[in-house]
Amino acid sequence: MDEPSPTAIAVVAAIVAGVIAIVLVTLSSSGVFSRKAFDKAPPRDGSLGLFDVAIVLGLLIVCGIIAAALLAAALPRDEAERILRGEAELMLVGMLAQNLAYIPAYIYLFVRVSYAMPGGLRAFGFGLGSSPAVTARITLLGTLAIFVLTFGTADLAARIAMWIGEPAPRVAHQTLRVLLEATGPTAWGLIFTAVVLAPIFEEILFRGLLQTALRHSGLVTNRWLVIIITTAFFALMHFGAMSVPKEEPATQAKLTLASITTVNADPTDTATEPAADAPPDAPTQIQAPEGQRSLAWQGLPGLIVLSLGLGYLYERTGSLWPPILVHLLFNASQITIVLTLLRG
Repeated sequence: MDEPSPTAIAVVAAIVAGVIAIVLVTLSSSGVFSRKAFDKAPPRDGSLGLFDVAIVLGLLIVCGIIAAALLAAALPRDEAERILRGEAELMLVGMLAQNLAYIPAYIYLFVRVSYAMPGGLRAFGFGLGSSPAVTARITLLGTLAIFVLTFGTADLAARIAMWIGEPAPRVAHQTLRVLLEATGPTAWGLIFTAVVLAPIFEEILFRGLLQTALRHSGLVTNRWLVIIITTAFFALMHFGAMSVPKEEPATQAKLTLASITTVNADPTDTATEPAADAPPDAPTQIQAPEGQRSLAWQGLPGLIVLSLGLGYLYERTGSLWPPILVHLLFNASQITIVLTLLRG
């Protein structure tokens, strides 16, 4: 497949930008971005504050450090044995251990919510809002809008990167890269952790705790500003996971809605020549200093849009289930795209 020309990239990018603009205009005309957007949102009163955020974060850090220390002592230290065990298996064990270590923080949060918020856990977001029918309608329409804007923004960022001649990583997120090599129960364990556990724990932490605490603190009164601040922390936490090795397969570029791209190699660059014993169709490698990594910034715009949408769903419905559902579907779609297009 020939490399797409700058003109072709620009034309498709313009089309994607047009679709994004249409969706944004539609949302704006329906009052989503106005000050009155949350007038019909269910109340979420209480005294959950930034002090609770500090305690929960402290528990997460302390328990995470303890889990990491125990894990380091239990896992093989020999490099050869680590390679034999496989990166995917080690990642799965680490992710499950971290999730278990976070349980004390969430126990504190749930107990605190029961006392600090009228209505307890239901008012915190474990109910279906003031009207299940309204929540279902907003969730359905919101899911469609969020997916179009998130994937469109991610795709647009990837095309802009190609247009300016900047190569994008083959797969931006570390978990997705490891999942490409995983098989059997390990692969299913990683999928379950990414698709089910991560959305639940993250939405409770960011939307449930941080977004609610910012509102209750009185420091921020505008709900959209609360959503934006929460989004900044959400993006910052996930951006680190987009750090990828600079050594990437140098095959033809392929753009997808998930911004999954391969790096184009200069055929005249001797640093990208395949090894002598490599098969004819083997991808060449761009050599980089050992351990050197780069941040896949192309995934950040889509991540920000996703978080803004999740925050809106929580504020508008008063329920954590809509953002959890959308987050779950988003992670599942990312995994499906990666496994379908890059794994075969």
